[in-house]
Amino acid sequence: MFETIYNLLSFINRNLNSYIVSDIKPAGVEVTFKVKVPQNTPDDNIHIAGTFAIAGYSDWNPGDNNLKLTKNPDGTYSITMYIPEGTTIEYKYVRGEWSKVEKGPNGEELSNRRVTITKGANNKMLVEDEVAKWADR
Repeated sequence: MFETIYNLLSFINRNLNSYIVSDIKPAGVEVTFKVKVPQNTPDDNIHIAGTFAIAGYSDWNPGDNNLKLTKNPDGTYSITMYIPEGTTIEYKYVRGEWSKVEKGPNGEELSNRRVTITKGANNKMLVEDEVAKWADR
């Protein structure tokens, strides 16, 4: 699909001497979810699951590889996606399955996290969270 859009937006002149390429930018606010995890977190996949269908992802799928976070050099994990401004997202961090979902400091069940998407500088938003504990740890 993106290749088709790219081809529609790329025009080569008849002499093939120059070309014009339009910069394709997804709609919505560029939102980065960044999470600090407990030190005893195994080196397995960290995902974010929630109400992400509005952004073109699955809803509440704990193992969706499209919602897998990337480990950063500082030990945090993050993912960036485009979400329409004004959307309220509910979500949780999970290690690929619900038996490995985030919990409170004493192992208690947590309510869904919630964030309303607002446009910041350069059309970006940073959401920073911390996981206290995992259900299986």
